[in-house]
Amino acid sequence: MLAKTMLQIARSGRIGRSLSAFGRDLIGTVVIGVVTLLGLWLGGRADLTNTAIAFLFVIAIVSMRLGYRAAILAASAGALCFDYWFLQPYGSFRITHFRDFLTDAAMFGVAFLISTLNQQLRKQAWAARLSERRTELLYALVKDLADARSIDEVCAAGLRHIETGAGVPAHALIRDGL
Repeated sequence: MLAKTMLQIARSGRIGRSLSAFGRDLIGTVVIGVVTLLGLWLGGRADLTNTAIAFLFVIAIVSMRLGYRAAILAASAGALCFDYWFLQPYGSFRITHFRDFLTDAAMFGVAFLISTLNQQLRKQAWAARLSERRTELLYALVKDLADARSIDEVCAAGLRHIETGAGVPAHALIRDGL
């Protein structure tokens, strides 16, 4: 029931905007706990490859929907859960083989990389939206200035766009006789 509700919220795309940072972190950690339980129930401790891929997939989803901080926390929790529940000796954080350390480090590294790339993509998308808005405003200004027939129309168009773009009232003082 909880997993179904969380999946519906995540699909809606509203989860990142409507929750506090703590709420996003909590959801990311709970999702890792759910994946741990599903991994133990479905694949058991014998199916490490699919379990590790499930952790990485969930961390990628958390990164896309909940943000960078929640994804890094989920990656840390995922590496710890994977070590505690799926690697021998079970029920401890002791790593006895170097390959198990490499598995944990690689899993955390890939999760960190995915989270970082998603954060950069989010910033680039924001910058692109801002650039698009500026371009629209400049195009409208140029169009209005080109359509102006007198100095009064040029001033009116300029003032209108300054007020729209800056969100403040604007006034122009023009000296007569020029």
